[in-house]
Amino acid sequence: MASELLEGMYRALTGRRHTDERTPFGELLADLVDMAGSGRAAAALLGISPTTLYRWRAGRQRPKMGRGVLARAIRRGRLSRALEAAVRRKERTLRITGWITISRDRRARTINVGMHFPTRTIGNILNAWLAADDDRADRLLWSAIDRYYVQDLEIDEIEGVEFR
Repeated sequence: MASELLEGMYRALTGRRHTDERTPFGELLADLVDMAGSGRAAAALLGISPTTLYRWRAGRQRPKMGRGVLARAIRRGRLSRALEAAVRRKERTLRITGWITISRDRRARTINVGMHFPTRTIGNILNAWLAADDDRADRLLWSAIDRYYVQDLEIDEIEGVEFR
């Protein structure tokens, strides 16, 4: 299961709720159709016929592809190319607002952890996220915070996650 931080990152990148391969198939299909703009466009993204997509949505046919394929397509479609490029170039960096403990000092803070990450590191986190590999993205994110920002930082309560 994705951490609260990764869920916040998902919302900051897409403006939508977190979905992954554990999301029910029907919800993923609805999200994909919403993202693509139509059932026909969603079917084209998956390389299937609109009739097959209709049968899946109606529950009359069981899909052969896994939910991960849908999650990856949704993420790729929801993340704007401009935002992705800005994040990869570090023009927009990950900021976290909430109750954060650093060196046993717990208080409300806004921290810009992303400005401390090397571009390759943020690229790897983004690649894992786009691949819908949330466990890897989460590990890479927390490892980067530990390595490049503050070791043993604790986020007690997240109030916001954004890329600015």
